[in-house]
Amino acid sequence: MPDRLTQPLLWSGMLFNLVQGCTPMHDAVIGATLGYLSLWLINAIYQHGSSRELARVILSC
Repeated sequence: MPDRLTQPLLWSGMLFNLVQGCTPMHDAVIGATLGYLSLWLINAIYQHGSSRELARVILSC
């Protein structure tokens, strides 16, 4: 998902948690950080794999 979508959702979720007090704020920050980093890691692995595949196709020509 593009950052222009995820950033407003992230901050609106943090603001909602701050107002409603669903969980302690440090837990919310840790959860948001781990969630964002896990999606970033999946994207990085995918990008690395697809670039290697592209290089293999180019070199086989």
